[in-house]
Amino acid sequence: MEQAHGLAHVASTKIKVGPKNDLFMKIKDLFSGDCDDVASFEVIMHGKKRRNLKHVFKEMSNHASGEDLKKMTVRAKTHVDEALADYYVEADGKFSEDIGTGTEKAITRRVAARFTQQKRLPELLTKIMDTAYYEKMDLSDLDTLGDVCVWRTLLDADDSDSAG
Repeated sequence: MEQAHGLAHVASTKIKVGPKNDLFMKIKDLFSGDCDDVASFEVIMHGKKRRNLKHVFKEMSNHASGEDLKKMTVRAKTHVDEALADYYVEADGKFSEDIGTGTEKAITRRVAARFTQQKRLPELLTKIMDTAYYEKMDLSDLDTLGDVCVWRTLLDADDSDSAG
């Protein structure tokens, strides 16, 4: 959520919350509390043309953060000179951007372009890599998956085990 609060310009946002979320309870109160059959509320906020909703978004996301935040989408710019893009915030704070669909080559180009445009991404990746836990495992058996002789030996061993 902290990354989303660091956006330079927010044009619109969509938040979906469930019954265990504080924002759900506030919206429920608007309807006199008669919402027992409601599974979730989805709030869409659009700003006036060329208006920055950054402060309104911060306040709204503060109320929505926490338990039962089902979805949050923000149409925003990370830097003022960029084009608007859709960002997705998950309940546990992950922050991502939609790069669309297409061929593998087109997607690779878009990922590379967005990577170079994101000024904070290298810093975040370095931080993640420094704190990541890696387990060294022996994966030599993977080399034998395409070897028919190994499979035959394994299958023969299983047959003799079940017969005896």
